[in-house]
Amino acid sequence: MVLKGFGITKADSRLDDCLKQLALTAQQHPPMSPERQLAVSQLVTQILASRHIGRPQRGRWSAQQYEELHQEALQKTCLYICQHIENYRPEHPVMAWFNNLLGFKFKEAVKEYLRRKEFVPNHGDERGWAIAPQENQDEIRQKLLKQLIKEDPEQQLQRLFVRGHPDVTFQRLAIARYIEDQTWATLAKQTGIAIPTLSSFFNRSLRKLKPYFHKHLQD
Repeated sequence: MVLKGFGITKADSRLDDCLKQLALTAQQHPPMSPERQLAVSQLVTQILASRHIGRPQRGRWSAQQYEELHQEALQKTCLYICQHIENYRPEHPVMAWFNNLLGFKFKEAVKEYLRRKEFVPNHGDERGWAIAPQENQDEIRQKLLKQLIKEDPEQQLQRLFVRGHPDVTFQRLAIARYIEDQTWATLAKQTGIAIPTLSSFFNRSLRKLKPYFHKHLQD
């Protein structure tokens, strides 16, 4: 049965409730405790058995290469969940959180492959690969940075906000500045916050987040 207006089956709803309960149960126990490990193990097992696992960038790679990258991304995502289940927020469906992480981990897998092989996808070549010129490598880094800002897999960019303005987060400002190319003047008008306040908050946050960016984007 499909829930009217949402395209969600009762089975989907039950699965979401089950996954959420397992995630919350794991969060209630300390790291490395048997109870937490059991709940996380059951959570990962249920996720991997789900028919809702995402397939990011499908069609951009040869079938063999895609499966290799996808499996590596799945392993990275499951490991992250096992180590950082406390980052799950119950207001979001578990599968949405998982697939958001999977998309980012897929890009990590691609980045690591390119670093090892110095190849990039070539859509005009049936073999699917070509030597990567330096400008393509720079473009890839820029895309990875923008992806990190938008997806923020550990919710670090979302947690920093201008005092008294919880909706004005570092992530919102970073998207506006680096992706949408908005000016501080435009943002000041949109938020009602003075330019010096926005700029000062942004630069302080950027210094705090330097290890986070380095962790995900280091060469």
